[in-house]
Order: sequence, then structure tokens, then C-alpha cells
Amino acid sequence: MARRWPEALAYRLGNRSALAWVIDQYRVERDADGELFSDPNRPDDEEAIVRLVGQVVTVSVKTMKLVRELPELKLP
Repeated sequence: MARRWPEALAYRLGNRSALAWVIDQYRVERDADGELFSDPNRPDDEEAIVRLVGQVVTVSVKTMKLVRELPELKLP
């Protein structure tokens, strides 16, 4: 899986990779007092985020493969 990281990071949504977006959105955050502010972890499914990251890596790698296989666009 480690060899796929560069390919996964190459698939971009706007100015950052899909993987970076997911990592940013699914992080534990605390307020100024150190209290838990946002916790995306699910007590009923402890591996949900791990699966999500795996899915994003898979989609990113497959998308980049498809993009590489597209014919060159020839404009006049």
C-alpha cells in the first residue's frame, strides 16, 4: 500500500489531494480549554475512518490510472 501513496496524493480536488482533504476533515479537534470539540471516531464502528482512508486511496489510484489512459486532447 505504501507504494500507492504518491499516486493517491496525485489525485487532487481543487488545490489538495482527496486524501489530504479526508485527513483534514476527519481529525479530532479540541477547543481552547482542551475540551473535545470534534471527534469523528464512531464508537459503534472503530475502523470506519481506516476503511474510509483505504477507499479514498483506492479511488484516487484508480482515477489517476484512468486519467493516464485517456487519449491526448488535440485542440486546433
